[in-house]
Amino acid sequence: MSSKVARILVVADDPPAADLLGEIRSNVSLDCASVTGVAQANKALAQEHFDVLLVDLSTPNPERTALLEHARRVSPDCRIILVSSDSGHREIAKAFALGAADLLQGPITTEDLLGAIS
Repeated sequence: MSSKVARILVVADDPPAADLLGEIRSNVSLDCASVTGVAQANKALAQEHFDVLLVDLSTPNPERTALLEHARRVSPDCRIILVSSDSGHREIAKAFALGAADLLQGPITTEDLLGAIS
């Protein structure tokens, strides 16, 4: 097993979700960057390498599909993990078709997050 810490980009459209994910990651010393919204996520992906893209689906956003497509183009080896409290979310099927690797259903725990990124 490698001792390299995964670089993670957390994308959440609403600040409370970003805060919650940030709180979880701060408890386990992960190398994370957080952004609010698709435009900021696209910019971060263009500027830096990330091993994991953690995408919160709690609020509908039609631009999110374009974000996943962009992530696949600029960083094809980036692992995409979805976070949603709604298992019937329409974006989930699209996201898996675009290469999402995992789905965490909220409320998520630190253990859930660590298991998904490892």
